[in-house]
Amino acid sequence: MWKPGSRIAARIAVPMLAAAVSLLVPAATVRAQTPVRSAVAHTPVVFVHGYNADPGVWGGLREDLKADGYTDGELFSFGYDTHRSVNEVLSGQLAAYIEGVKRQTGASRVDLVAHSFGSLVTRWYTKHDPAG
Repeated sequence: MWKPGSRIAARIAVPMLAAAVSLLVPAATVRAQTPVRSAVAHTPVVFVHGYNADPGVWGGLREDLKADGYTDGELFSFGYDTHRSVNEVLSGQLAAYIEGVKRQTGASRVDLVAHSFGSLVTRWYTKHDPAG
């Protein structure tokens, strides 16, 4: 949880992150598969980077979330080829990644944090994903 006055609250005020989109993804049908972890302390977070970037751009925010109690097992970065501009294809890859995160963590949902072109991919996913 982001608390006023924490390092995370200060980071959110940064203009780059002000443009980030945080979306709550509803749960898909529960699978019979046993998750690696039975429960998580926090809703897992999936970061989706922007154009001409990679998952490493989230390092500072990941460290701040870990300082506020998140673990590496609750923070995930979706990586994709930014030169593929077909949101339909990339959002399908994102959907598969999110399903993998939910299976791995045992969570029924994830929080998405996206920036720039990654926001277009996540928006397409949340609007068109049949499970969502």
